[in-house]
Amino acid sequence: LMKNPAIQKIEILPLLLELKYPFVTALGRKTESANVLVLVSLSNGLTGGGEASSSLAMPQASQSAMIRELVSLRQSLEGMPFDQGLSFIKKGVTEGVQPTSFSALEMAFLDLSARMKGVALNRLLGLKGRLHQLETFLTISVWPPEMARKLVIKESKAGFRKFKIKVGTEWNEDLKRVLA
Repeated sequence: LMKNPAIQKIEILPLLLELKYPFVTALGRKTESANVLVLVSLSNGLTGGGEASSSLAMPQASQSAMIRELVSLRQSLEGMPFDQGLSFIKKGVTEGVQPTSFSALEMAFLDLSARMKGVALNRLLGLKGRLHQLETFLTISVWPPEMARKLVIKESKAGFRKFKIKVGTEWNEDLKRVLA
């Protein structure tokens, strides 16, 4: 593979994901997540991917806003040598771009960096040891306590060991949910 291929194409694709369970917080409810997928392809044939999720907590990072911001960044990066693009990414978020949007592009560049070096992404990031799997938590939304309890039992059998419980809508119901 060539040492410093050109950034041939940056694809910015809307990605609508149906949620397994409704996500409910004090800010609202959603049953799908309007995300953005970023694919960066190099002249050597390698492609790296990144993704950003819309959020109830950050309405300025809507899918359409993220796409607009990423299209603007794409115009600056396409055709550039990869190492120059990577240097641009390492400088961090540029003015007028939400961190959420930028993170999708950054992830695609990190993915490409790992692929170019022939190493797993966790190695590129300096993580060692038994990191073949990334442990995460499952968010328990503002659901009725019995529903929350049933979901925790079901998902703990599927391997989840950590749960984040949303509170903040009604104290008594919040307490019941946590106790359940």
